[in-house]
Amino acid sequence: MKKSHALAILLVLLAFAAGCASPGQNAPSTSSDKKEQGFLVYEDKAYGVRMGYAADWQQKEQEGTIVSFLSPKSSSSDPFQENINLVMNDLSGQQISLDDYTTASLETLRGVFPDMAVGESGSTTLDGNPAHKIVYTAKAGGANLKVMQAWTIKDDISYVLTYTAEEAAFPDYVGVMQKAMDTFEILGIQLQNQQEPAQPPKQEPMKQEANLNVDQALVGRWRIYSEAIYYDEGGNDWLNSPSSRMLYLNEDGTWDFGDSGGTWEVNDVTPEDWARWDIGSYGPTRKIVLNNWNKGTADGPIEESASRVDFVWAIYHVDPPTATWPGTIWMKFGHTSS
Repeated sequence: MKKSHALAILLVLLAFAAGCASPGQNAPSTSSDKKEQGFLVYEDKAYGVRMGYAADWQQKEQEGTIVSFLSPKSSSSDPFQENINLVMNDLSGQQISLDDYTTASLETLRGVFPDMAVGESGSTTLDGNPAHKIVYTAKAGGANLKVMQAWTIKDDISYVLTYTAEEAAFPDYVGVMQKAMDTFEILGIQLQNQQEPAQPPKQEPMKQEANLNVDQALVGRWRIYSEAIYYDEGGNDWLNSPSSRMLYLNEDGTWDFGDSGGTWEVNDVTPEDWARWDIGSYGPTRKIVLNNWNKGTADGPIEESASRVDFVWAIYHVDPPTATWPGTIWMKFGHTSS
């Protein structure tokens, strides 16, 4: 996929940026915390990950990350909190190996941080999967930072753990990062129970067109997995999408997303669809259509196997003032039961 290739190249940069960010909102309640010998165990069933983090660190939701953890401030005037974050990204259709992913990531980092100095770079494992670990220093926002990152790829999804610290404080919490790496588990994305789909608060349903093609396998609750905008004039940006915001696909053929609603249907993907989305065909044969999305229509591929539906895409065009410049938004949703 042309679009997702660009997302993959930006992934490690996104992890670095999130590590340097200031504290955000509290993490969503879809995760669970359990005590474990001075550490807490973070688990997100929707994204299928589990890891340990220091009990006195603060769990936060930040733009572009699945979760972030911030160290205690050394004083009230401490301008920087050492932190660890997790980023995931879909690589389906790219057929990218761990070595290729590593090469592309390192090239991108060096291009953005010309003063980057690599102290360590080599193979490791995450949850028994081949992985790559790198330790480097770089300047950002006037601060001298030291960063440790480890990434792996499993089932066409990349997982990146990032520890960012002021260079002098790096040794203080490197053990916390090692604990996160040692306890990191990939559980697999948990699918919605099709027999008892979760429903949004009761609302007056919209009228459904009689000929809508509704697939019951898609009924249920869908969580934002990623969101980006590709500008008409070139370039792209990640968008800040709270992972707690849900898309509900109802069995009566209606959908709900916050205060918005409309009808949905499933149709076959055509060659014209691939051309309109500006990507090459990479496998999906069906698409979801969301009518009355952003006062228009959004549609996109349905990523599924013979036994389950994993992801759906909502692709639609926007103009100012919805976005700074005209462009196409790509939203990816994963089926969830939490």
